Amino acid sequence: GIVILILFVIMLIGSAPLETRAGYRSWVPYAGLALGVVMLAGMALTVLQMPPATINPAANEGGVPIVLGVEIYSQNILLVELAAVLLLVALLGALLLARRPKTESI
Repeated sequence: GIVILILFVIMLIGSAPLETRAGYRSWVPYAGLALGVVMLAGMALTVLQMPPATINPAANEGGVPIVLGVEIYSQNILLVELAAVLLLVALLGALLLARRPKTESI
């Protein structure tokens, strides 16, 4: 599903060079790279500070999908909702970037 979403975004953005887009600034790619590095460092620090995972003995009872669903939607519901909002914002951003300027019809 995520790959299809990424392909959909790429198709919506189009293949116009960045220099032809209105309001393009030369510092934008560098700012994006810096933001990406900061986010990657933050994620790495978060993962390194996590305690080691423990195996839940109830994982063998009732099947893995049931246990996985209970774990995700009980303890990690905030993360699931955050991921959903992030994907929605990304989709809306792609639609905004792909929008063509309106031409006046006579």
